[in-house]
Amino acid sequence: TTQLAVGLPYMLGAARSVREQVGVSKLAEQRTLGVGMGVTWNELTMEKLVASAVSETQDINNPQALVATTRGITPSSIVIEVVLTDKVKDRLDKLAYAEIGKQLQNAVERKADQDFLVAGAAATTILGGAGVTMTSGFIAAATSRIKTYLTDPGIDPIYAVVHGYHIKDIYDELTAGVGVSNVPDGPTAEVYKNGYTMPVNGTKVFGAGNMTVDSSDDALAFVFAKAAIVKVRGNIKKSETKREPGIGDGADRVYFRDAFAFGERVPGFWLYAIRADATAPTS
Repeated sequence: TTQLAVGLPYMLGAARSVREQVGVSKLAEQRTLGVGMGVTWNELTMEKLVASAVSETQDINNPQALVATTRGITPSSIVIEVVLTDKVKDRLDKLAYAEIGKQLQNAVERKADQDFLVAGAAATTILGGAGVTMTSGFIAAATSRIKTYLTDPGIDPIYAVVHGYHIKDIYDELTAGVGVSNVPDGPTAEVYKNGYTMPVNGTKVFGAGNMTVDSSDDALAFVFAKAAIVKVRGNIKKSETKREPGIGDGADRVYFRDAFAFGERVPGFWLYAIRADATAPTS
């Protein structure tokens, strides 16, 4: 076979796409801007009324004003394009060809995940600081502030989205006694065996592999009530193909489209960011 290598057929035994990080954008509240609803998704919020005490004979003349505000989110169009020549379609192994559709979908999902992480990092209040080690206390503090906001408290579910290296820091926090003292069955032993999957102060913690680490090795994690971040989709997810006979021996120009945007519902009070060190762990 070495001497006759040029005569051997080349066939694929398998094909794979580069793996994507697990996306977390589905944690946001999902809304759809339906057909005939214009270009902006609008939500009306009714402000609180105030009740007052009254005496037995008092003539009531204190009408409360009904006040409403609106919040709008406008989806942005997203598109990815590839050109598939007829030669590619005729000659490419079917296993490799089957991966192309997955690549288009993955690119759009990654874009959604990145936009979601940007929305979370844009929180008004940032806990922690540059070079500070992530601890469960930051998550617990943010959760408490969300739930006890007097004017309009956030409600469950509440999520924490952190970098994978932040999860390692919390793991270290809970397993610090391993090798130093006897560790009975319980949360520490469970985390040591199976990894960190526990909630903090009732808040579920999710790792985000697409979270950006800055030049100082810090990353902006965030804690939010699910209702705090709204993803509005434009209801146009679709693929289209345009024939291009003028390209080489002929080709198809393939488009994959979506439309979405993320918006914060109650700016400043249902969403808190946490700046913490995200240096790659070594031990």
